[in-house]
Amino acid sequence: MAYAGRQPISAPEVAMAATERITMTMRELDRYKVIQAVADGMLKPWRAAERLGFVFEAGTHSLINRICG
Repeated sequence: MAYAGRQPISAPEVAMAATERITMTMRELDRYKVIQAVADGMLKPWRAAERLGFVFEAGTHSLINRICG
């Protein structure tokens, strides 16, 4: 099934994607987990803004929109 003009992903591509690695610092990993928690609905954006050190909650919303939207 194709999504918005994308080609379906083949089984070898899925397997390759599952084995790729990236390198992150602990700080980057923590920030990623906070953003993921907001995207999953497990953390309120205002709380994420506190954890990420943003002064305004709008910074959290724009970051989530860039990553997930």
